[in-house]
Amino acid sequence: MDLSEIVLGPFVFSTGAMVLLIGIMISSWMLARTVHEKKLSIRFLNDYFLLYLVVGVLMGRAGAVLDIWPTISENMMHTAGTGEAVLVFLRDTVSFWQGGVDFLWAGIGFFITFLVLCFLRNENILSWLDAFSLPLLLLFVFLEIGSFLAGWDYGAPVDENFIFAISYDLTDVRYSGYIHPVQLYAAIAFGLLFVGGMVLWSEKLEKQWQSGIFGGIFLSATFMVNGILEFFRGEKGTLLFNDSVPLSQLLSFGLGILIFSFMIWKGHFQVFSKLRTFSHLS
Repeated sequence: MDLSEIVLGPFVFSTGAMVLLIGIMISSWMLARTVHEKKLSIRFLNDYFLLYLVVGVLMGRAGAVLDIWPTISENMMHTAGTGEAVLVFLRDTVSFWQGGVDFLWAGIGFFITFLVLCFLRNENILSWLDAFSLPLLLLFVFLEIGSFLAGWDYGAPVDENFIFAISYDLTDVRYSGYIHPVQLYAAIAFGLLFVGGMVLWSEKLEKQWQSGIFGGIFLSATFMVNGILEFFRGEKGTLLFNDSVPLSQLLSFGLGILIFSFMIWKGHFQVFSKLRTFSHLS
């Protein structure tokens, strides 16, 4: 399968990048709506947009460098001395076309920057958490669809008789045989979470909870689902614990558990009674 590029005359566009760009625009529009409904200031985002972008890209590139570190390390070993090794390291680090940007790390960079600025500007962090949750889920849906078309974050090898097995005819995909369409698994899972969140949001149920509970539910679920999906991914990136646990999986589970624990502590378990009330009304 090769749907990675769109050719329009002399111009060639990455399908994945185009889908992601559309997702960014739609998610940004939705974020503006949720920010307005939560009575937050969209100017707070606009004033520091460049800072969010720079830190996110730098953190995303740092995560990508970790994933391709064995290749960078091997290139440094074939140099004549320390000075040349440093130059090779800098060259490979800034070569964004090698490894690209890790979206999980970019998101973490944005999130940390946002938290720090919220603290410095006395913004309501928990209300912002609610406002970000659904637009972020929608963005992940577009990201995974784009990844499927472009052959990014592809799945692990699978038997050709597996009902969902696919194959890519792309040089960037290491496996020539059949693999899991893990990007589609992710798009469906995040899509279902998004639909569930939209139902709760449209029913105004989130307004009955303390600030941060709604966002905590869906953001923790998003990270936990991403951690589960890592079992099906082909390229594991940076591995820990005797090369058996991907760093991205550890970060996903860790962030999911951290957000969920904070939500429970902040909500004093009220979220469970609210969910039961909503199920009875349905």
